[in-house]
Amino acid sequence: MKTTKNYFPLLAVKLAVLVLLAETAIMGVLPFLGIRSALLENTADAVLLVLVVTPFLVRWALQAARMVGEEVEASRRQLLDIIEFLPDATFVIDSGKKVIAWNRALEKMTGVSKKEMVGKGDYAYAVPFHGERRPIIIDLVSGQDTETEKRYKYVKRTADGTLYAEIFVPSLYGGKGAYVWVTASPLRDGAGNLYGAIESVRDITERKRAEEKILESEDKFRNLTEKSMVGVYLVQDGVFKYCNPALAGIFGFELDEIFGKKGPKDVVLPEDWPIVMENLRKRSDGEVESLNYGFRGLKKNGEVIDVEVYGSRTFYDGKPAVIGTLLDITGRKRMEEALRDAEERSRLILKSAGDGIIGVDTDGLILFANESAQDMLGWKFEEMRGKRLHPLMHHTRPDGSPYPVQECPMYEAFTLSKESQVDNEILWRKDGSSFFVIYSARPMIRNGRTEGAVITFKDITERKKIELEIRTLNAELEVRVEQRTAELRSAQERLIQSEKMSAVGQLAAGVAHEINNPLGIILGFAQGLVKRLKENDPAGMPLRSIERETLRCKDLVQELLIFSRSSKIEEEDLDINEALGGALSLIFARARTQGVEIVRELSQGLPTIPANKGKIQQTLINLANNSLDAMPAGGTLTIRTALSLKRPGHVEIRVQDTGHGIPKEIQPRVLEPFFTTKEVGKGTGLGLAVVYEIVKKHNGSLEMESAEGKGTLFSIFLPIKAAKAPSDRQPTP
Repeated sequence: MKTTKNYFPLLAVKLAVLVLLAETAIMGVLPFLGIRSALLENTADAVLLVLVVTPFLVRWALQAARMVGEEVEASRRQLLDIIEFLPDATFVIDSGKKVIAWNRALEKMTGVSKKEMVGKGDYAYAVPFHGERRPIIIDLVSGQDTETEKRYKYVKRTADGTLYAEIFVPSLYGGKGAYVWVTASPLRDGAGNLYGAIESVRDITERKRAEEKILESEDKFRNLTEKSMVGVYLVQDGVFKYCNPALAGIFGFELDEIFGKKGPKDVVLPEDWPIVMENLRKRSDGEVESLNYGFRGLKKNGEVIDVEVYGSRTFYDGKPAVIGTLLDITGRKRMEEALRDAEERSRLILKSAGDGIIGVDTDGLILFANESAQDMLGWKFEEMRGKRLHPLMHHTRPDGSPYPVQECPMYEAFTLSKESQVDNEILWRKDGSSFFVIYSARPMIRNGRTEGAVITFKDITERKKIELEIRTLNAELEVRVEQRTAELRSAQERLIQSEKMSAVGQLAAGVAHEINNPLGIILGFAQGLVKRLKENDPAGMPLRSIERETLRCKDLVQELLIFSRSSKIEEEDLDINEALGGALSLIFARARTQGVEIVRELSQGLPTIPANKGKIQQTLINLANNSLDAMPAGGTLTIRTALSLKRPGHVEIRVQDTGHGIPKEIQPRVLEPFFTTKEVGKGTGLGLAVVYEIVKKHNGSLEMESAEGKGTLFSIFLPIKAAKAPSDRQPTP
């Protein structure tokens, strides 16, 4: 507690200081020393005490005044020293706007010394800043000035009258200029009266540049996020505190529908929300710094999409938050699924392909072999992988000689980027056996660069066998076709011949009927006259010549009549050997006279055939006579009978001579009626034609083979059983 002795002197000192301060200008400085408030707090007490103890106050006042004056001066010097060494550029003006303090920092900033500025008024303090005398922010402590405020980028006034402002001053630091933050405060006495002002100017150029960089970075970030196709978000307390248009668009919202109003739970499929919520919690609680995962999102229209997020822990307004990016991967997921499906289909295609497929790198090392290739070669892929293709399966040619790798089309595919198609090669199996293949070798090219080759091959062993069989069959078929073509050509010729013979037959029928009766009369008279002639009658020779030639004409007429008779001939069950034996007896005499040997090769036990005996004998006689005509100097005439092997169900009669043969160019005409190569008077040209007609009427067929200088063979085929209808089979020369 204060004692009375000490209390009165203190009151006296306070009273003396108040009196002195009122008479001096020191009051303008004392507020900075904190003296004013200390003195004025007990002024009422001092006045009361003065009234009570006035005698004591007078004596102490003089002593206290002297002491206070010294203290005030010391405080004033101390205040000016404090202002002088403040780090911020500072100056003080009094109520008359004269500069009473201008510190070192301000001297350095403006280049104007304290000596040049202290005591100056009339806005002199504005010149170092703006190059002219005009009001500045310190002048606004006494009142508002709209025009002056407009010069500053930012002005703020607080309740106690302090002003804050920002401005760029180009003249500072010798013209380099600087951004400054200005603080101006009023100076008031205990009564609240304004007696001056103080202004601090802080250089914020570096901070400003940093802010500009920050703003530029923020602007770039904003542009980046606002224009990004990737969703950007900041989540705090379950709400999107920030999101860019892309994120809103991904979920089908407008930006103002989601920003600050909705949270992750509103855009996550309910089934996936637990995992999303847990991951948000882990980052907010600091269990993990960042996470990358995917989930199914829910759009505004109810559509489900696939999204992928990358988020990390951060702080926003001093509280934990999660910032990150979000990408709609629905299309990618579908593409990935499609790619997986395509890869699976490709794998199945390669697996199911019947052709062998092998992939090699640029060194010829095997990279891939499908199942067909493994099956054909007998190797498992694990055994083939990394081995060189050529030595493994293509080392030897089909003839057994070595196959140099430089000559291998497969080798050229991955070394020279040359495409090849080989149709007849062999590959070698694991067991040392080989098989025929057709293969293609194609280079694998990526970005214009060969990265290996693909070899596709097919086992054509069976095809080769089939091709060989086909070639054999084709050869046989060609022979058969040639034979059949010859037969058809011959048949066509015979058909034409048949039509000719039919026409000749009709003509012959008419001629035969017309001359048959006159011939009968001539023959009758000639024979009657011959019988009445006496021996050595000179008329005998002419009459006998008439008889002989008339008989020859009669035989010719009978042959002509064969062509005119279309009715079926009378048939019987005929023993062919017996009938031929009777006919042969008629030609033995002529054969002996010409030196021709007749050889009979008649098979025994032949079945009977339905035929006309006389007609069959006539065919043999006609053929035998033709053969004898072809062997004027002798030869061999062979008559054979047998069951036909060529035409089952037929008896075959073969008449073969060793005569001069028939020239090839006239063979097609030998069956034409009246065609003959004999001299006039020695042949009618009807012999073979009659044979053909007889055989045809027996439903048989006639074939001929002849070669000049070797002889001629005629083959007659007669059916064992009677046919229901006449055959149209034509003779084959």
